[in-house]
Amino acid sequence: MEQNIPFFAVNEPYELYYKMDSTANPVGAHTHNVAEIYLTLTDLPDVLLNDTVSSVHKGSLIVIPPFCMHQLYHKPGVSYERYIININTEWLDNVLWGNDTNIDYLMMSDKPAIISLNDKQLEELTDKLNIFLSVQSEKNVNTIASFFELFSIMNSLVTNKIGNNLLEKPIINVAQKKVNEIIAFINQNIMTGISVEQISEHFYLNKDYISRLFSKYTHISLGRYVSLQRILKAQELLRQGKTVTEVQELMGYSSYAHFFKSFQKKTGISPSKYRKHLFQ
Repeated sequence: MEQNIPFFAVNEPYELYYKMDSTANPVGAHTHNVAEIYLTLTDLPDVLLNDTVSSVHKGSLIVIPPFCMHQLYHKPGVSYERYIININTEWLDNVLWGNDTNIDYLMMSDKPAIISLNDKQLEELTDKLNIFLSVQSEKNVNTIASFFELFSIMNSLVTNKIGNNLLEKPIINVAQKKVNEIIAFINQNIMTGISVEQISEHFYLNKDYISRLFSKYTHISLGRYVSLQRILKAQELLRQGKTVTEVQELMGYSSYAHFFKSFQKKTGISPSKYRKHLFQ
């Protein structure tokens, strides 16, 4: 069954997982309130990162900022090997007093990034990831030190690539390019109550064809993607400090009841509670 909740709250300062498994029901497109750094040791043919679908080679580090819609693996029965580290950027900013501009990308950027690692970089990083895995459950000073040693390595890899303009360029085929054009059109018109019919008319494509194309490469239905993006935009406006009523009107919902029902169905929480949690 397709995942209903596109937003997951993570309360721990940091979490690290190593997984090599397959699943009958991969997690659908989703977001969370932390930065996710994902090291894939398996080729990923159709990665959805924010507004782009592309292929990602094994041995790549994927940096996913908070509240960025993403889906990285999707084929039932295929075994995927990966390390996943979630970092609460608010906690990290408080620990570092917000003074270290060298980590601005990992902490503050709303743009995902793909970092291709060479064999030496991959070996060094996986060694540190395994060391941290062995101690993270102890919750002591040594654990914190191990985390920051690991973070320092990841930060150096990312900032070096960014500083030298060496970020991996997305590998995008012709079909993925068309899907990305559709995503861009949706995002440009997300506050207008855009429909699948309007998207189909804009691209002069049959509604069924465009829906099949979109689902094939994003692994989410076109209509569902639009509804998720509307809620994500509503979340963004609430984080900017707008009231629930303002967001309802800006997003074109016909009534508070309609907005309430849609928001709660997708996030598991009412828009007013979501906003209260942000500013408590």
